Amino acid sequence: MSKDKSSLPKPIPSAIAVGITLLIWFVIPVPDKVSPNAWHLLALFIGTIAAIIGKAMPIGALSIVAISLVAITGVTRPGKPEGAIADALSGISNPLIVDLVAKATNSAIKITWGQWALAALLPGLCMLLLMPLVLYFLFPPEVKMTPNAKELAQSELTKLGPMKTPEFITLGVLALMLVMWAGVPAWLFGPAFNLNATTTAWVGLSLLLVTGVLAWEDILKAKSAWDTLIWFAALVMMATFFCRWCGPWRAPMLLALVLAFACSLMMSLTHYGTGTAPIIFGSGYTTLNEWWTAGAVMSVVNLLLLVVVGGVWWTMLGYI
Repeated sequence: MSKDKSSLPKPIPSAIAVGITLLIWFVIPVPDKVSPNAWHLLALFIGTIAAIIGKAMPIGALSIVAISLVAITGVTRPGKPEGAIADALSGISNPLIVDLVAKATNSAIKITWGQWALAALLPGLCMLLLMPLVLYFLFPPEVKMTPNAKELAQSELTKLGPMKTPEFITLGVLALMLVMWAGVPAWLFGPAFNLNATTTAWVGLSLLLVTGVLAWEDILKAKSAWDTLIWFAALVMMATFFCRWCGPWRAPMLLALVLAFACSLMMSLTHYGTGTAPIIFGSGYTTLNEWWTAGAVMSVVNLLLLVVVGGVWWTMLGYI
C-alpha cells in the first residue's frame, strides 16, 4: 500500500474535473437529437480530459476510474451492467476509424489500406515537409551547427557492429506485420485470411516471444507500454461510443476521409491523441506545455493542408 501523499488525487484539479462532469450531466440540457446516454458519456469523457489536463492523478489511474464509471453508470448499455463492463474494456478491439466509417454509412463505404495510403500520400507529404519549418520557427534549436554529426554517427554504428540474429528476426516480423496490415493475405488467399490490426499486433508479439527476441520479463518491465494500453483504451472506448451515436452523414466519402486523416491532427494537438503520441511524449524530450503549444499551431497548419491540398487531390483521384 502506497503511503506517499503524492499518489493521492490533487484536490483542486479533481474538484474541477468532477464539477465539469456534474455540470454537463445534470445542469446543461441535453441537445435535440442527442440521446441522454450519449450526453452523459460526453460528460464523463470531458471530465476525464479535464482531469488529465489538470494532472489530478496519474493518467493510468484516471483511466481506471473512467472505465469504472462507464461500467457503473451503464451509459453504453442501459440496464445491462455486464454489457457495460464489456464495453468499458473494449476500447482497442478494432481499427477505430475504418470501423466507424463502415457503421456510420451502413457499410456503403469501406476504406481499404490502399485507398487510405493513396488518399493520404500528397497531403501527408506536404505536412511532412512543412512541419519541420514551423517547429523550427516556434522552437529554434539551441545547437544549429553539427559539422561532426556524420562522423559521430558512423563511429556509433561501428561500435554497434553488424546486425545480430534477434535484429534480423525483428525486422522480418515487422515486414510480416506490414504485409498483414496491408491486407495482402486476404488479397492472395481470400477473405478468410483477413486479419484486423489488433490480431496482427498479437501475432507479431507472439513471434517475438516464441523466437526469444523478447522474454516475458521484458513485457512485464514495459511499464510505460502497459500504462499507455490502459489509459488510451479508456479514452478511445468513450470516443468510439459517442461517435456511434452521431446521426447519418452528408457527403459520406468526404467526411470519411476527413475523419480518417484527422488522426494526424489529434496526435499533434495532444499527447494522448493516438497510440503513438503517449509513447513519444513518454520519452521525456518535451514538456506538456511545449507539446500543446506546438500541437495547437500544427493542428491549424495541418487542417489547412488537409482541406486545401487534400480536397484537390481527392477530387483528382475521383474519391469526392
